[in-house]
Amino acid sequence: MSEIDFTGLRDDVQAAFRPRYTEVVRRAARRRTRVRTAGVTLVAVAAAGGAGVAAGIPPGGSGADPTVTPTTAAPRAASPLTAIAAGDLEHLFLPYRECAERTCAQMLAVSSDRGATWRASYLPVPEDVIVLAVTGHGPDTVVVYDATNRLFVSTDRGRSWRTAAPRTVPAIPDGWSPLPAGSAIRAIDPATGDVVQLAGAPRYGRPAASVPPGNGLWLAGLRYDHGREAAVAVVNVSHDGGRTWVGREFTASANGGTAVASHDGSTGYVVVVEGTQARVYRTVDGGRTWEPSTAQLRVHVPGPVAAAVRPDGTLIVRIGSTAYASDDRGTTFREVADGPGAGAVWVPGGYVESRIGQGAWLSTDGREWTRVAEPSLR
Repeated sequence: MSEIDFTGLRDDVQAAFRPRYTEVVRRAARRRTRVRTAGVTLVAVAAAGGAGVAAGIPPGGSGADPTVTPTTAAPRAASPLTAIAAGDLEHLFLPYRECAERTCAQMLAVSSDRGATWRASYLPVPEDVIVLAVTGHGPDTVVVYDATNRLFVSTDRGRSWRTAAPRTVPAIPDGWSPLPAGSAIRAIDPATGDVVQLAGAPRYGRPAASVPPGNGLWLAGLRYDHGREAAVAVVNVSHDGGRTWVGREFTASANGGTAVASHDGSTGYVVVVEGTQARVYRTVDGGRTWEPSTAQLRVHVPGPVAAAVRPDGTLIVRIGSTAYASDDRGTTFREVADGPGAGAVWVPGGYVESRIGQGAWLSTDGREWTRVAEPSLR
């Protein structure tokens, strides 16, 4: 699946925003008292029937659009900062921004029951610093990335936070979860919240999030060479935690994209956009050699490229808003409805795919999906 490069955005905002961590702690403490007094409630809209299920409200309550009880007469507004993240199929996290009067706070909505109920917690990021991403790693561990290149880690579902200080290692330890954002390849121990940074990692791409642990690190990204109109798609694969790599380069369009995917760690695919067509290459030896598929996918509208392989071996590709599926190891493709699958993220127990403003989809097998709506915040 295609990876987002936050490096440029981070550099742009560093000069514009100066975090005031002590100030946000002071405000958070004050606002935490007010929240407890006012009984702030987050409400999830159940996917199956659309009914409202409120944290702290008994069954049979109003099904109308829920509200956050205001602490003053001034209106309170809230909006999501990123898409829903998942630690597993039960534990979901949604960062959002809440404002009342002239004060705003960056918050975290936390669900431990697949979005049926939610509780509010505070993010450790000052209100004037951009939250780039939030990721979950198991039932308890959450990571927040901000625009000043800091990582904050919670191992108690957002109740307390600490700043991560990654140590450099030659290889990612077994059982650790790669972090999908940032300018370096990092990984976290879901049990302790410790973070490491990989030494000597390839420059392009982040680990494909759909690949289950133990099946290698699969990276794909674009390199733009000075003086060339076309770009180069760079694919790197490691089967020893990033200690050694095998790589391959493919010609791509300068305005195109690329994505890499695997499920079993042996058979994998890379999708490379070349103008109005996308080519697919396949490996059956863990990325050591690649062969082109005879199939070419039509690029109707250029856009982000994502790919994932389901446990049953089906390859799902999405280019912009057009999705394709292949049941014969990339030999032929059929166009399918755009839905969850190509952007799947592996979590313990299955997969999750989420889009900001649209909620999240959960699946145990990558084939059948259940939608969870974002909690209604107002």
